[in-house]
Amino acid sequence: MISFEHGRQQWPVGHGFFHSASINLEGVLYHYVYDCGAKGPLTTASVLIEDKIEQYLETRYSSDKALVKGQIPVIDLLVISHFHADHVNGIPKLLEKFHVRKVVLPFLEEDFKLLMLIQLAEEDFDTKVQFSDLIQDPQKWFTSRGADTEVVFIRTDESTTDINLPPSESGIVIYDSHNKVSGIYASSKLAWEFKFYVQKDAVIAGNFVNKLIADLKLSDKSDLLDYLNKIDGSSWGLLQKFYRDEFKKNPNSISLCMYSAPVNEYWIRRLTFFESGFFNLKSCWRCFDLQHNRIGWLGTGDAELKNEPKSKKFDDFKKHYGTLLDNVDTLTIPHHGSIENFEDDLGRIGYIHVITAPAVDPKKASKIKHPATSVLMSLISKSSHISIVTSESHTALLQHISGELEL
Repeated sequence: MISFEHGRQQWPVGHGFFHSASINLEGVLYHYVYDCGAKGPLTTASVLIEDKIEQYLETRYSSDKALVKGQIPVIDLLVISHFHADHVNGIPKLLEKFHVRKVVLPFLEEDFKLLMLIQLAEEDFDTKVQFSDLIQDPQKWFTSRGADTEVVFIRTDESTTDINLPPSESGIVIYDSHNKVSGIYASSKLAWEFKFYVQKDAVIAGNFVNKLIADLKLSDKSDLLDYLNKIDGSSWGLLQKFYRDEFKKNPNSISLCMYSAPVNEYWIRRLTFFESGFFNLKSCWRCFDLQHNRIGWLGTGDAELKNEPKSKKFDDFKKHYGTLLDNVDTLTIPHHGSIENFEDDLGRIGYIHVITAPAVDPKKASKIKHPATSVLMSLISKSSHISIVTSESHTALLQHISGELEL
């Protein structure tokens, strides 16, 4: 048995996503971040997300006694669910403040890469310039920013289970595998599991790309890629108008989900969480024993998990994770609570359901799609606890769990 502490925080960035977590095994720390971005023009979003990154930096200095003020902290693992700006536009600032050791992201086949580039038309030209290389060549993008970061791709058809275990070490030395990122090892034993799932829709991506090729009177996908790379700021507005006129819905054709939880038996001494967005309180600390004995976290990004007649997306997601879903305490609801991505049975996974969304005037709530009223009603009917994290600082969700872990 070894002692563990696990802290995680859903930062209040409104219609975006920024989640940080730490795992402490016998005093040895491992830090990971899942997405880092906020919605809006690059300058506006930057103010919001940069403020939260600074707060995260201060949190790291105050919580890690071995970290000296001014020293660059390490993020052991950065997970990028997908490439929409509201999930990635904080990463450049994150790289300025932290050393990111490893990044995990979904592998993009040709159609998905083109689709992600096309969808930059949702943003301003500066965003396109800053992130087109991240989509096309992530390793080059990180290296160009002076980051010595290892890039790991997750494909749809591959397991994240390691084939070769890392070498045995004396004492507690925690690290992830250099082969495939499946979790954290304490010495030679897997102690904390990460399990990824790439939800993608090749039909949506292919149809979207082919329609744009036809509408722009281009010859093929290579021609489209050349067009998207060469377009300048003076023509960007025209592409934006064309894009918005032709494509009323911005499809989420790919997203990387992440499961995080202990592998073996664990005993919880204490669980506290601070949150107030759902109750509209200034503060609310709770300390209680977990009767359901689960502490896992599952992030879904913007995954489309709604079952359809020809595509059982939620069923595939559920099959992939199997009995691990029984370990989930906190689940993020995909795409900010959009009904387009939601399956009713999501409310049966976990207890705390997190929705990141903009703060809104209650009088206009009936017109809001993020989160959809029907999604909220479905979750409430399952007796779940809903935590809506907006850009208001008091809506942040903080969780801290401590106990003993069996190896």
